[in-house]
Amino acid sequence: MYQQPRGKITDQEMLDRAKQQTKKEAQNRQFRNEKDRADHIDGNGNILAVAGDPGIGKTTSAKNSVGQFLSGEFVTNVTFLFFIMIREIKFKEDVALLKLLSNNLPNWEHSEKSDKYWLQKIVTDRNVVIVLGGLDEADVDDFAIAVPSVKTHKPAQPFHIVLNLVSGKLLPYAKIIVTAQPVLPSASQP
Repeated sequence: MYQQPRGKITDQEMLDRAKQQTKKEAQNRQFRNEKDRADHIDGNGNILAVAGDPGIGKTTSAKNSVGQFLSGEFVTNVTFLFFIMIREIKFKEDVALLKLLSNNLPNWEHSEKSDKYWLQKIVTDRNVVIVLGGLDEADVDDFAIAVPSVKTHKPAQPFHIVLNLVSGKLLPYAKIIVTAQPVLPSASQP
């Protein structure tokens, strides 16, 4: 059901709300220590999912987010910004994280030394933003698979990298915005 928006909310406000919600959830969970609790909040409080029917503006919203980051309208600093349209990923070829992220950057010249340097920066930087547009358009057979953890520097299946990103397991400090249409179960599923 479509509802007329009641005002504007910035991506920063949504990320702040996601962080608050994750902190509330963390209060109800058992953790071995405070570091585990903080890691949980860092890994899950920076992820936004925008889901909705076709044509309501999810991709436009993602592009607007990128515009906000580039123009400095976003409240926090952005050191690295990656915008990836899921439908443009070649899901049949293993790839390293940095090559997946820089796929739309044609002037990025990869070398072992430079990739190691930039990857170290991206992994530890709290001002990395990754916008993933159209998660539902991933060229995969099953979204419900158990996904193994991947390493930042080793090639892996692109879908495994994407799911590790959106679950907060890979680049836990990055702010991640994901858009997708809701995936409804088929008639044969209960």
